[in-house]
Formats: sequence, C-alpha cells, structure tokens
Amino acid sequence: MDKIEIQNRIWSTRKCRINASERLIRNDRFLQFCNMYYSCFLTVVSVIQLKYNYENMEIFSVSLSVALVVILSYFNSQNYSERANRFKNNYIELHQLYDLTFYAYEEEKILKQYYNLLNVCENHTTIDYLTFLFNDDKLYFKIKGNSKVGAEIGRKRINWQFLLFILLKVTFFMFKAFIILVPAIVFINYYIVK
Repeated sequence: MDKIEIQNRIWSTRKCRINASERLIRNDRFLQFCNMYYSCFLTVVSVIQLKYNYENMEIFSVSLSVALVVILSYFNSQNYSERANRFKNNYIELHQLYDLTFYAYEEEKILKQYYNLLNVCENHTTIDYLTFLFNDDKLYFKIKGNSKVGAEIGRKRINWQFLLFILLKVTFFMFKAFIILVPAIVFINYYIVK
C-alpha cells in the first residue's frame, strides 16, 4: 500500500467518524426534544381530561405514558452522547495520524496505529459513509482513480449509492415525523373530530 492510499484511507475513515459523531449528536437532541414534546402532550391531554371528561381518555393517557417510558428507556440506553464523544476522540486521533503521514512516514507503524484506532470505537454506519461520499465527492474520485475509467466506475457506483443515501434520509425523516405526529393525529381524530 502506498503513502497516498494510506492517507486517503485515514482521511475517509476520519470523515466518516465525524459524520457518525454528528449523527449521534442529532439523535440525542431529537431524543431530548421527543421527551419534552411527549411530556407537554401528556400534560395537555390530562388537562383536557380534567376539563371535558372525555370517555376513554384515561386509557389513552396511560397507554401513551407507558409507550413513552418504554421508548425513552430504549433510546436512552443507546448512549448517543457518550458514543458521539468516543467518535470525536477517535477522529481527532485519526487526524493526528493523518498529519503524521506527511512528516514521519513509516508504513508498518502507521498502519498498525490506524488499525488500533479502528478498534477503539464502534464502526460508523452506511449512512455515515454515504454522507462522506456526497459531501466530499472530489476526494472520492481521487480515491477511486484519476483515469477516465476510474472516474466512470466511481460515477456509476455513486448513482446507486446516491439512491440509497436518499432512501435512508427520507426513511429517517419519515420515522421522526411519525414519532411526532401520531399521538396528535390519534388524539385529534378520536377526541376532537368526534
């Protein structure tokens, strides 16, 4: 493996780890938002129940409370903030290793340190890699080859991966919208529109 290939590998791993850290921070913020949103929603439902005494409102409130406890317990167990910090520490160390390749290049030593850094924290996900590809595609073409053939192969691969990237982004968006909208839609449909 030559020096440029090792540098590209370190750089791309570092960028993917940055994307993973940012994704986990966004997930943590969304979790905090959902916690506040559902708490406020349950408070509003309880106040409405006290004022209007809707039939079966207690069942709705208890069901939503139990679902909230279960869902938030699961997401809190994911330790998004802690995992994001591990990724951050890892990508900082990868950057230091990348800088080292310009000054003191010993292939065996650099590779050993790189592989050790890979084992320090969990691997990034597909969406982190795809985010890297579509935020820094010039580097991707540099990695895949400077020839026309290499660039063409890279473009075909990017077209397929771009569709996967869009599908994952849309899926995550729809999941978040579902989490936010379903309780309100059920409440409005069952109690208000009636």
